[in-house]
Amino acid sequence: MGFDMHRLGFDPSVWRAFFHTRLWRGVLPAMALAFTVIFLFYCVVGGASESAVMRRALVAAGVCGFGYVVGIWCAVQLDREEEEEEANGGRETISARLKLAGCALAALVLLAYPSIQRFLAGGRSLAECVAEVIVRLMVVACVVFPVWRTVKRRQEENGTV
Repeated sequence: MGFDMHRLGFDPSVWRAFFHTRLWRGVLPAMALAFTVIFLFYCVVGGASESAVMRRALVAAGVCGFGYVVGIWCAVQLDREEEEEEANGGRETISARLKLAGCALAALVLLAYPSIQRFLAGGRSLAECVAEVIVRLMVVACVVFPVWRTVKRRQEENGTV
């Protein structure tokens, strides 16, 4: 009666793939890009002290770095989904694409709504709201990029580009 780690999702091969993937090379550039974008945005727009600008840029870099790590984890999890897709015949329907587009639109609305609401209530400046939306979109991009890159690489390897 041993403890089954596979039941909890701790597959050693997934962990090995997670720690030994080449996608880790993108974490620091993603963080540097997020820092640079937010830093330059606040420098151009102004309205915040230097320490506040640095703090916001560092938080943006950290959040984007975390998002990229989540994207790496999702990218190494693709093998299970591909096995299930092959079992289903690999069919992709229009309704599945419409559902995905609807979910993406809903996610975009949910990303921007809190910032817009704070701006309209007078709690934030327009620059802060725009910066929040920019950071949220960069985090989404940081999560999606490793998965997209992995899918593209696998398609090139299989010759299905």
